[in-house]
Amino acid sequence: MNKTAYTSSVPAVEQAIRIILCLAQDESTMTLTEISKKTGIQKSKAYAILNTLQHLGLVQRKLETKQYSLGPTLVYLGRKASEILSYKEITGPYLKQIATLTRSTTIFGLIEEPYLFVVAKEEGDENFSLSIKLGKRYPLTFGAHGKVILSFLPEQERERILSSQEVYLHGLPQNFDKERFRKEVEECLRKGYGVDIGTFHPKVNAIASPIFGEGRGLVGSLFVVGLFPESAVDTFGSKIRDAAMEISTALGADGIPMNFMRKE
Repeated sequence: MNKTAYTSSVPAVEQAIRIILCLAQDESTMTLTEISKKTGIQKSKAYAILNTLQHLGLVQRKLETKQYSLGPTLVYLGRKASEILSYKEITGPYLKQIATLTRSTTIFGLIEEPYLFVVAKEEGDENFSLSIKLGKRYPLTFGAHGKVILSFLPEQERERILSSQEVYLHGLPQNFDKERFRKEVEECLRKGYGVDIGTFHPKVNAIASPIFGEGRGLVGSLFVVGLFPESAVDTFGSKIRDAAMEISTALGADGIPMNFMRKE
């Protein structure tokens, strides 16, 4: 007996995307019959998919005409996609510069609470590479980037996040030391970067600086992960901080808090 070939695609998802792309073409609105005819999807199945898409705001239906059109959620998704492309274009040269300097994996992560999403990265050493894929997400309470992001948030916001998530700033949640973190916050604010030395792997260290966007909003972090020695932290940290400040300025940050820090 012949076995059906395995495929990683999900028919219902593929059909939903085909419907959205169909509605994105020249016609501003379409009836169920028109959608079914153009996509080749059976009317009953197309109706069920449209109901789901409507519930999520990806399509909308006019009661008077029973016609469908693209929904408001796509405006949000389009804006987020545009922002990410803009971030990658702006941060790209800085990531390459820092990756070359440190011979380490250099990453720009975007905050989307409760996570930090990797949206751009650059490898600095062909002999050492971390398996960090674009789109990978980390808790905001994780490692060097977590320390620096939390440090530059208002205290009330910082405490809210710490109380609502498991904290991986010092490894496993049970290892979190509040007094140690208080001192790390002071150091992050003074130096403009946070550090993790071998917490998650004895030979792997990390340095992170905050990235600000339009106004003074904290939008993400520039961070480096690699095999560099602890003795290089201050030298690399100041370069990463300076690059983060330049990126923040390019993103329209106004009155960057890091401008008030005393440079080492």
